[in-house]
Amino acid sequence: MPKVALILEGHGDVMAGCSLIARSAATFGEHLFASEPAIRAGNALKLRRPGELERYLRLAISREDIDQVLVLVDLDDGCAAEFCAEFKKRADPISQESGKKIDICFCVREYEVWFLTIIDILRVELPDYGIPAGLAFENPDTIRAAKGTLDRACAKKGYKQMRDQLLFTKKIDVKQLAKRDRSYRKLLKSLLNKSYDEIRALCEP
Repeated sequence: MPKVALILEGHGDVMAGCSLIARSAATFGEHLFASEPAIRAGNALKLRRPGELERYLRLAISREDIDQVLVLVDLDDGCAAEFCAEFKKRADPISQESGKKIDICFCVREYEVWFLTIIDILRVELPDYGIPAGLAFENPDTIRAAKGTLDRACAKKGYKQMRDQLLFTKKIDVKQLAKRDRSYRKLLKSLLNKSYDEIRALCEP
């Protein structure tokens, strides 16, 4: 059964990230799991420092049970194309040396942007949080403070990353999120080894 070594940002992402990988693959009939524990490495700016990305990639490929390494961290204010090109250039020699596939993906701004993208679906799935009917966010991937925005949207309980991120992840409608969010489609492309056109077709009824 294929396993992925996940390089994530922090404590709150570990359980949610592992769940996201498994659920995303399973939605399309693939059995893919994260090697535990996930590796916490900080955000994209930290990994951009000389030697940092390489250090965590070498830690990931040292795991004997993995077939693939996936970097999935918040991008914050960075440019996805620029960071991806730089990180890929730095990762390619390690991939060639180890024979392990290495993919670079980013949560544009923050992981919680994905929740804002499908807030209408989460409102129905998580009624206890009191998300208002009709709430929608135009261009959620431009929202810099996604956690705070989501916290305010959850009128009854608020949103706390350590308490809620895993639960919200379990309620994601994978196909709807893939239709709406480009960065999530990039993640699916890396997990499923399919083209964007193939992913779009799989998301249709």
